[in-house]
Amino acid sequence: MNKKKMDKKKREIIDCIQHSNDFSCVNYEYSISNIKADINRLCGSMPYMSVCTIQKLCKEVKSTNGICQEFSMLGDSCLHDMPGMSGCNNFKKLCSKDSVVKQCSKIQIVKNLPKTMELFTNIKSICNEMIMEGCEKCTKLNMECEVLPIYSSLCIDMGDMLQCQNWTKMCDLSGSLFHSPITQRICGAKD
Repeated sequence: MNKKKMDKKKREIIDCIQHSNDFSCVNYEYSISNIKADINRLCGSMPYMSVCTIQKLCKEVKSTNGICQEFSMLGDSCLHDMPGMSGCNNFKKLCSKDSVVKQCSKIQIVKNLPKTMELFTNIKSICNEMIMEGCEKCTKLNMECEVLPIYSSLCIDMGDMLQCQNWTKMCDLSGSLFHSPITQRICGAKD
């Protein structure tokens, strides 16, 4: 067997999710069906997570670029929000710190996106200080409490509150969210 055929056979055998540091995996692409299945697994378990809202908003504006690219949305969840969930298992292996997979270096996360639990804590704190529209949906963390849009709504109305510092950072003019088609839904009107 010639070297070219052996190299091709080796590439076919390598599981790039398990061996993402193998040089033959540089151009490996995690399939869109797997990405969607992982996001659906995450959102099926915790539908109030930020990634679920981002996915929904991106679908509404029909955007698949930047932070709306499916692999980037999965990255938002698995890199810093909920990396311990089973929907992140393949992503964490594929994009480990020693990964050579190019797809992992192209992720465009929402800069300064607060973690889901941090958003919920801030909502509770705001609502303990004053009753505002949306507070009634987040008395506990459940399907009615979509933390990102409720937190954003509270901070659009009362952005000077201490609990809105994370929102201010996330919606900063230099951030990836500000330059996306969903910014108005999360950060309010662009200046």
